[in-house]
Amino acid sequence: MEPKWLDAPFFTLLEDFSSLQGYFMGQAMFIAKIILTLNLGFIAIKYIAKGEGLSEQLIKTFTSVIFFLIFINAYP
Repeated sequence: MEPKWLDAPFFTLLEDFSSLQGYFMGQAMFIAKIILTLNLGFIAIKYIAKGEGLSEQLIKTFTSVIFFLIFINAYP
């Protein structure tokens, strides 16, 4: 005979873990938006101060954003 009393806590734990994963993914996206905004602000300040180097910084930033989006969406 299988002990059925182990099934309920196990499935409850799986359900709680999946809700925590969604919460942490939401937090990661929120922090990423803040960091992206700060980075774009710093790029604008550097461009205003020096007047050059805009395209290289934007390419690096958008490459990082694409990598982050691929990574966060590929996570199970």
